[in-house]
Amino acid sequence: MRTLLRLLLPTAVLTAGLATAPMVAAAAPVRLTMSVDDRTELPAFLCGFPLERHISGTLRIMEFVDANGTIRRTLSTSANVRVTFTNLSTGATYSHVTSVSEHATFHADGSTTVVLTGLLGRVSVPGAPPASDVGRLVLFFDASNPEADPLVSQAGRWTGGPFPALCDVLS
Repeated sequence: MRTLLRLLLPTAVLTAGLATAPMVAAAAPVRLTMSVDDRTELPAFLCGFPLERHISGTLRIMEFVDANGTIRRTLSTSANVRVTFTNLSTGATYSHVTSVSEHATFHADGSTTVVLTGLLGRVSVPGAPPASDVGRLVLFFDASNPEADPLVSQAGRWTGGPFPALCDVLS
């Protein structure tokens, strides 16, 4: 479950690094707009063939800082971000648009709480119901136990990610 969550949370991965960025801001929120064009090769065990995930679009990020300029919370939105999966053996591709709001809270002990709301993904296979991941996920990444399952709660329709439906489309 932990591996799939990391694969399905592109905005969490992309914005988590912002928490350690040096800040020169006061206590007022900082607003950022960030273009994303990220290609990642995914583990072959997911489908039995090599895959690439390409994320492209624009993220809007608001960073909330304390009086010392330390980022304590972020709000990221990713409306109309396109995620494309490619079978690297055949060149077959599948794309979908994701629209997610991510609230991340960075705790003093180094742990992070992430709340995702929206459409993380959808795969449509002819003759089968769509595999959709839509709703609300609450995750807690424990700094003292990084191997712990981060899932706290979920509501909505969760199929566990695009696999194996995506593998069928790309094979």
